[in-house]
Amino acid sequence: MGDRTFKVIGWSAMVLFFAFLLFFVILMGNAQAEDGYTVMTVTGDHVREREEPNTQCRVTGHYNIGDKVEVIAVQNGWALLRNGYYVSAQYLTTDDVVAKTTMYVIAPGVRERTSTELLNTRNVVCEHQAGETVQVTGPATDGWYQLTNGNFIAEAFLSANYDDIYTHCAAQYKDIVIVSISRQNAVYYYYNLSFMGKVVTGHSTKSPTPTGLYVIHGKKADFDMMDDPNHHVDFAAFFNGNIALHDADRWRHGEYGGDIYIRHGSNGCVNCEHALMEAIYQYSRSKITYVLVIP
Repeated sequence: MGDRTFKVIGWSAMVLFFAFLLFFVILMGNAQAEDGYTVMTVTGDHVREREEPNTQCRVTGHYNIGDKVEVIAVQNGWALLRNGYYVSAQYLTTDDVVAKTTMYVIAPGVRERTSTELLNTRNVVCEHQAGETVQVTGPATDGWYQLTNGNFIAEAFLSANYDDIYTHCAAQYKDIVIVSISRQNAVYYYYNLSFMGKVVTGHSTKSPTPTGLYVIHGKKADFDMMDDPNHHVDFAAFFNGNIALHDADRWRHGEYGGDIYIRHGSNGCVNCEHALMEAIYQYSRSKITYVLVIP
């Protein structure tokens, strides 16, 4: 009888011990999840994880926008992660989802900066060309958009609307041909006049038309390209060395636009519909006529 009682008591004690142990593990797990660290969201792309809380130490990893990290503490602008490494706290938020919007650069030579100091040239990271896209983290603040990499671009030079490239550059340059590779069209703005037509740009992989801002440096009419009568051109305007805007009806037979440039593009020149090219040749008489090629 005594042995049986001892066994019952011993078994009960063991059950109670394991129940208490399980409760303790659950309790400690919840405490650690609630009190030991905070789950935060990364707000930038290519955010560096470092061995120590400074920018001179070894990089141990990278995070991109939307990634989750477990933060134990934040001190002096650095977040100590649960894995023992550090991330700059300026790229972290407690929000679950980080806004990310694609914007178009609407002017040539737009500067990306590490801060919003407009007159500080030391904060310039790079320049963007018109038509390039960037990712911003939310609405503009005090005239600046913050990019997902943490840098800034002035609000005046970004738009969610691709057409604003045309509007902005036409107003700024007055006499300008804007060639869109993605749309395979061109618009020539000459002050209060505008002319639009379809184009075929350079072959997409073999000889793409270079993007950027140029000026027309010469014009030529009624000639055979490469001395080939099958490639007779009525009007041409050169803007980047030997690269030119010119008509190509003799061999295009009126077929322009669409995806022709992908399979049967030019050698880099912009083949224009005849009426558009004639207008460019006729009206581009000012001191400077610009050519802007955008993606």
